[in-house]
Amino acid sequence: MFTGAIVMVLLGCADDGNSCQRVGAVPATYASVAACNAAMAIELPRRGDLDWPVIAARCETPPSVQVASAAR
Repeated sequence: MFTGAIVMVLLGCADDGNSCQRVGAVPATYASVAACNAAMAIELPRRGDLDWPVIAARCETPPSVQVASAAR
């Protein structure tokens, strides 16, 4: 059973869109990767305050989230 949520990680990238590094995360969680991906269209334009030529995002499960399984 999945016990966590999906987060949107913000990435600052070079002009060519490569050489990206993590620069933050959106302070929200999403029930699925599809919901997170849909929110990118709203969230990315709001990130003009980040001083990078290109801002990108990636949806992922936070490392602290664990997947639990029922023991039988």
